[in-house]
Amino acid sequence: DEATELVVFVLHSLKNKRETHMMGTSDEDEDEEEEVVSQGLRFPSSHLAALKQLLSGDRVPAAQLRLLQDEDKVGLLLGL
Repeated sequence: DEATELVVFVLHSLKNKRETHMMGTSDEDEDEEEEVVSQGLRFPSSHLAALKQLLSGDRVPAAQLRLLQDEDKVGLLLGL
């Protein structure tokens, strides 16, 4: 029995190719052997509330992020 670790995965388009950015997929793309890999950042599930805070659109001082440890707050912001 391996323990399952829940994580939050934040998708981003930083490394998307310009030609295919936001173009979706087609049947022709599926025939290609090139594997499509989702680009994103992985955070522990304990960071979910803080990530939702940041997504709210309101400015949030780092000290007010919903994380218990200051190190976690800094780590989250540096990761983003």
